Amino acid sequence: MKLSHGNKNPRVRRPNGRSLLDRRVDSASFAFAFGVYSGCEGRVAETAWSLLLQHRYKDLVDLSVDPSGYTDAGSFRDSYLCAELMSKYPDWDIGIDRQAVALEKFQESERKCEETNIRLRSMRGEGITTLTADSLLEAARYKIAAALGPFSWDDASLLFRFGPGASATTPKLIGDAYYKYGDESPSATQGCAVLAGCAIAQLPRWYTCLAGIDPGAPFAMPGGHIIARDHISIVEGNRVVTVPKNAKTDRTIAAEPLLNSYVQQGIGRLIRRKLKRVGVDLDDQTRNQRLAKEGSLLGSLCTIDLSAASDSVSIELVRRLLPPDWEEALEQCRSPKGILPSGEIVTYQKWSSMGNAYTFELESLIFWALCSAVMDHYHGKERRLAVYGDDIIVPTAVFGWVEELLSFCGFSVNGKKTFFSGPFRESCGKHYFLGDDVTPFYVRKDIDRPTRLIWAANSVRRWSRRVGWGLDGRFLPVYQFLVSILPPEMRHVSCPDGVGDMSLFGDLDEACPQRAPQGGPFYFTGFREAVKKKIVDRYEPAILRALGPMPSQGWVKDGFADVGGSHFSGCLPDRTPGKGRLVRVNAPVWQWDSFGPWW
Repeated sequence: MKLSHGNKNPRVRRPNGRSLLDRRVDSASFAFAFGVYSGCEGRVAETAWSLLLQHRYKDLVDLSVDPSGYTDAGSFRDSYLCAELMSKYPDWDIGIDRQAVALEKFQESERKCEETNIRLRSMRGEGITTLTADSLLEAARYKIAAALGPFSWDDASLLFRFGPGASATTPKLIGDAYYKYGDESPSATQGCAVLAGCAIAQLPRWYTCLAGIDPGAPFAMPGGHIIARDHISIVEGNRVVTVPKNAKTDRTIAAEPLLNSYVQQGIGRLIRRKLKRVGVDLDDQTRNQRLAKEGSLLGSLCTIDLSAASDSVSIELVRRLLPPDWEEALEQCRSPKGILPSGEIVTYQKWSSMGNAYTFELESLIFWALCSAVMDHYHGKERRLAVYGDDIIVPTAVFGWVEELLSFCGFSVNGKKTFFSGPFRESCGKHYFLGDDVTPFYVRKDIDRPTRLIWAANSVRRWSRRVGWGLDGRFLPVYQFLVSILPPEMRHVSCPDGVGDMSLFGDLDEACPQRAPQGGPFYFTGFREAVKKKIVDRYEPAILRALGPMPSQGWVKDGFADVGGSHFSGCLPDRTPGKGRLVRVNAPVWQWDSFGPWW
């Protein structure tokens, strides 16, 4: 592949005199980090480069930068990338039992929720500044009641569905809706069982599959309590598991009982719709990102991030803030207990956790109401408020009040990711320094296959884009290295930026794509990971055709199903490890942006 650049043989050298291109490396991930650090400039880049070569991975993931120590976006951008690049990489062994750390944080959150429950039950107008917590919570309660309106199971039931993930009894390997509808003994908690039975009764086809009845034979639909008694497996609660997060800790999530999750999806989607009426759009992060940029430039807005927000929503807080009909509905399908990996059963002090299908919407609702209650007592010109989960943006002038109220309600502000002064702001995955985008990219998993190499090369190219025109030549060596170890058939630039990392992206004159006649779209070639299809010949797929698209299914070509598609086609992906391969994809695109040459 020909690349345009000013230096014919650029080689970035460090004190040991060896370059990226002639150095033996332990892995592609190691080489990638080595090359990125070599391209960056400044003290932090030198430190990161040295720590990597010495295999001091714990010190490397602990590396951080203070935005207040920088005066221009360019130097901060390099240092920030070096500090963040490998901070979420989970495959380094740094002598920490990550599962134990995650479970300890889980227990700590439970202790904090218990303290919050006690405090809220016994509160007698504890003060925060000139207001009382009691008055602010009461104001938040009225706001939530007005936003939600009366609860209706008729409205929620139209939104019931299965999510794509694992449940307490269904591993992610068979997390497709086909298997969940086909579960012969779906699970639910005692409080949700009859409600789940009623949900099944709404879909006669589902019931006939569950009961083993010939779909063509006449039958009388039993009540929800009969279905619950005869066909639903009662469980005590959800199953607490840990998943990789970074080199220092895992993340705890709770896999909900199958039918609890089915109902939770409906309630969560209903809350999401209600929130849009008050300006909180959980389907769009751009408002938060736009305000974060403005905050970094003008300082009038601050960005707030919370630690373990999902695990800090206490039972008493929900009961204090939500209307009785909504509180009862959420109570009915939540898991009151959790089963730890050790087999120990805990009775939750929190209301719900990550894994519950309405947790994200519920916490967003609560944070919006609390911050909005504080804003009612602020009379400054800046009145904008944005909430997306625990990513919160409020006027800088009210940060102290908001922090105190959140703390009183059991939430902890993450000091490392909260910014109320200085030139830096961060929200919803976007990072800004004095209005300039300095968002880094992260190595979240090993670069161990061609699609990951494409992601790495494209990430370098995106990062290298200069303001105005051209690509930063300091990062050309690492880009060329990544391209050189790709399979030969995947080294050609063939797609524009913005369509996903399906192949190496580049300028139009590099890709030379075909174009449809009469000014139609360009057609590019990409690659997707696919798994061998598994034909299903039972009658249950009729349920799926009736209920609509399944999020993880797709088209089938040459005996393989595309994991990235969206419609059920009469076959399922065989997700058994080792069954995958790459397939070519031809797709149209109308716009093709150019980044310019390397220089």
